[in-house]
Amino acid sequence: MTLEEARDRLVKSVGQQSAVNAIVMASQVNGEYRFAHANVSPNVVTDFTSDVKAFIRASVAGARLRPYEPAYKPDDDELLYLELARASDLKSYTDPVAKPSGLPVFDDSKGFVDGLRFTVANYRTPGGNASLFRRYSPSKELTRSRFRSVVFEGGTFNKFKKKVFLFDDHFDCVEYEGFLLIKSVGNFEWIFGYVAQLHALAQDVIKDIRGAVPIAGFAEFEAACLKQPQMTAKLASLAGRGYITSLNLEKCKEIIKQFDLPIEVVSEHGIEKLQFDPAPERRWLILKVLDDDFLNSDLTNARYESNSKVPR
Repeated sequence: MTLEEARDRLVKSVGQQSAVNAIVMASQVNGEYRFAHANVSPNVVTDFTSDVKAFIRASVAGARLRPYEPAYKPDDDELLYLELARASDLKSYTDPVAKPSGLPVFDDSKGFVDGLRFTVANYRTPGGNASLFRRYSPSKELTRSRFRSVVFEGGTFNKFKKKVFLFDDHFDCVEYEGFLLIKSVGNFEWIFGYVAQLHALAQDVIKDIRGAVPIAGFAEFEAACLKQPQMTAKLASLAGRGYITSLNLEKCKEIIKQFDLPIEVVSEHGIEKLQFDPAPERRWLILKVLDDDFLNSDLTNARYESNSKVPR
């Protein structure tokens, strides 16, 4: 089944007898993920199902599909995607939640609740089940909220002791027919542990940059890139480009001159280098030059800064 066929089939389910039949809770306990499921009572099924179908109508139907790329933020009408056959590292998350009845029953024990990371709505359709992921935290358990939970009964405020879990009507990504459709890149990366992977990729790219382009204040440049998640993701996206090692100072200077960028070229011990400026409005500049963000239009001769580039 192709990506487009899977998406169309999921959209078609909105008009069919489809419903959320279980919620999976995922918790990180002692560094390992544990999964449990909870059934959905009839008086809640309608609400959960309505939320899922609304999400599919608003965010999946008609969306432009493009491959997942670190640091790329989808427009409102876009979804990123991953094919699970080519992203086997995700199967340790997607496989357990696909069959919730085979999981232990959620018992809301303190240790499990303390480590809650995400929830999954299991959406049963005539064409197969879909799993809709949503980032979660213990603060969404009402009695753990920073607000004091009380009930008003008979003219008196009493402490509210029952556990109440809060769900919204948003979803970060959905797995269906072997494809993961991603709405929120940041939450997807957090749920599936991509943050650590992006950090490792970014460190490899930093080594390539060090050998290719001399930068004054390189230690500050490296620290900034590895500390700020958005810069880390942008660095990691360079890993798949394949051109970093072929860059040099002269190519960077051409871009700086062409686009009149406020990047200084300084001399250290007789060696020319790009000067890293840690000021918030300029710390991104060298990274954007290395990512080839600055483009000329052959049609209009206008100059642009691009969010991402789709090869043609």
